[in-house]
Amino acid sequence: MTPLVSAEEIGRRYPNADEDMLQRIRRAVALVNEQAHPQGVQAHFDVDDSLCLCGYTPSGKDIKAHLAGSTAVVVGVCTIGATIDRLIERTKVSDLATAYFVDLAASYAVENLAERECARLGQQCRQQGLLCTTRYSCGYGDFDLRDQPTLLALSGADKAMRIQVNDGGMMYPTKTITYMVGLIPARTL
Repeated sequence: MTPLVSAEEIGRRYPNADEDMLQRIRRAVALVNEQAHPQGVQAHFDVDDSLCLCGYTPSGKDIKAHLAGSTAVVVGVCTIGATIDRLIERTKVSDLATAYFVDLAASYAVENLAERECARLGQQCRQQGLLCTTRYSCGYGDFDLRDQPTLLALSGADKAMRIQVNDGGMMYPTKTITYMVGLIPARTL
């Protein structure tokens, strides 16, 4: 399996890192790549200009503008699993500095997973004469985090991947991303 994150990727954030820091970054990246359990789901919905998906319309003007012109919307969720949350907590007890880098590497890993999922979607769509918008997640612009439970339910991730969300919209496992992508017929552009 292709690693989700690399030490070089994290190291670019710290151009003046000493050898001790680089060693912690390499250890953190190795731990995340070893213990991550990447999963993703995507659900496709045909939509009209109202952007209504099974009775749900996304909150906020920004997401509606982002999806404008879409004839279909994909609701996606990806996670690298709860083992990473436990890894971060265990590492905090013994080595807080490394725990910071584990958390950072895990954040990069789930972002990279989402990018891979969307790239694969884009490739499939191009074969069907469709173009994809970029992914847009709850918490961007005015797209409310409180929409997370609905996106989890629409995608099926709440049951298939056992993703949970609290009242504030924060998910568990914490290294989880929900997103929406609009599909637009290429001929309309």
